[in-house]
Amino acid sequence: MSDTLTQKKLLNQILSDLESDRETRVLEALSKVPEKGTEKVIPSLITVLEKDYSTLITEKTALILSELKSTAALPVLMKALPDASSRVREIILSAVWNSGLDASPYLSLIVNVAVKGSYMECLEVLTIIENTDSLPPESQILESLLLLREVLEKKEEEKTPLLRDMLKLVSRMEEAV
Repeated sequence: MSDTLTQKKLLNQILSDLESDRETRVLEALSKVPEKGTEKVIPSLITVLEKDYSTLITEKTALILSELKSTAALPVLMKALPDASSRVREIILSAVWNSGLDASPYLSLIVNVAVKGSYMECLEVLTIIENTDSLPPESQILESLLLLREVLEKKEEEKTPLLRDMLKLVSRMEEAV
């Protein structure tokens, strides 16, 4: 049997085990993901986070996501972001920051999450933006500025100071374009 076929079978087994209702199978699959997984397992990892598994499974899954280094993982994470629960969005955003992935092409998406989400989601987005080295596309910057200005003209809330800091950072990006 070829190596490619063996790898494909192993990947399919990992995906199947991640969908299991048995925590032992999920834990076993999680132990294989760092070495044998690809970005194709990310949607299943997000599903694992959404389920009501033990803290151990949640922590292991979050750790795997935070250690991603493949740029192919970022579009998959960003696609999952809007539909995820608040708790899972926090984990995804933290993973993006921890893994050092460049989220600048998704600036307006993550700013939207910051505006609509929890304080912690907003904090994670601010951290991502603060640590961004590359400039997002101009359209992403302008969309983000518009959204942030619109929100900040409305009521004060707990995350308003974070959103103000975010606006300053995105304004600096606009000046650099």
